Order: sequence, then C-alpha cells, then structure tokens
Amino acid sequence: MIETRFNNSSENFELEVTVPETTSALVKLPRKNLTSIFYGGQLIWRDGLWLKKGFEKRVVFSEVAAQLEVSAGKWMFKVR
Repeated sequence: MIETRFNNSSENFELEVTVPETTSALVKLPRKNLTSIFYGGQLIWRDGLWLKKGFEKRVVFSEVAAQLEVSAGKWMFKVR
C-alpha cells in the first residue's frame, strides 16, 4: 500500500510518500505560487531552472500541478 503524509501551510507544502517494492506512484505537487521544489531536503528546481540533473526528464508541469512518477522507496518533497 502506498502511504502518504503531508503538511500544508501558508508558506510550504510538504509531502512524504512511501512506495512499496515493485510499485510506482504518480505524485502531483501543487503549482499555485510554486517557486521551488525540494527533494529530500535538497533544492532541485527554482523559478523555472533545474538545479539537479535527472529530474527535468521526470517532471511534467501543468497549470495546476508539477507531476512526476516515482519508483519504490521513500520520497520527501517540499514546495514553496
């Protein structure tokens, strides 16, 4: 079973996703007022620029969300 936890405040949206072995998950992060995306505490995207290689091929932006598929494991995201 995929497990999620999140915290939504006026400044940040934090999401923790645990994906079991042999499974993947589609994660959608809110796009409203999006200025940066952190993965595991590391800044990977800010104001339209990728700061960590590899993620640019995995994230699709729409008007309402940044969407990416993640493999098995524990993923932690923070959006500002």
